[in-house]
Amino acid sequence: MKFSRPTIVVSKCLLSEKCRYDAQIFSNHFIKELEPFVNFISICPEMEIGLPVPRKPLVVVEKDSEKTFFQPETNKDFTKEINEFSEKFLNNLPEIQGFILKNRSPSCGINDAKIYSDMGKRHKKGTGMFAEKILKKFPQIPTQDEGRFENLALRDSFFSKIFLFSSLSKIKTTEELKKFHEENKFLIKLY
Repeated sequence: MKFSRPTIVVSKCLLSEKCRYDAQIFSNHFIKELEPFVNFISICPEMEIGLPVPRKPLVVVEKDSEKTFFQPETNKDFTKEINEFSEKFLNNLPEIQGFILKNRSPSCGINDAKIYSDMGKRHKKGTGMFAEKILKKFPQIPTQDEGRFENLALRDSFFSKIFLFSSLSKIKTTEELKKFHEENKFLIKLY
């Protein structure tokens, strides 16, 4: 079967770019192997709001169901900046078929970012500031963090979905739609 190239938003640090808070370069071999088959839009929300590399770590603090994006060492609140950037970026995206985000990140973590209830040691796991906006705006688009690519079933599911969505987005006629359903009926039932 021939598949069209999906467009995927990916955390910039996963593409070996020097943008992490500690200036370390990180790479994910599954994402590198995917690169020849997809179009990546890379993004580092923290750099986009003007923070340098390296930078003091940021945390998400939740009080009374309100989240703030806070840098404890400088006592600066970047909530307004991350929210404004996220809205602007997500509203101006072309048609996309998926998101691959950095796990455990206060901006990009999907379900494993540390969410503090105060500035002490107490925390729970939750969604980072940028990832939360993605999940609200694009609930139907496959979204995965790079840590979950170690699980073969989750990785296969994500890859199948992005290529199916990409093929579906190229359909222009009812004949093409009929052919798409004939070729993919079992995958569609599965997902």
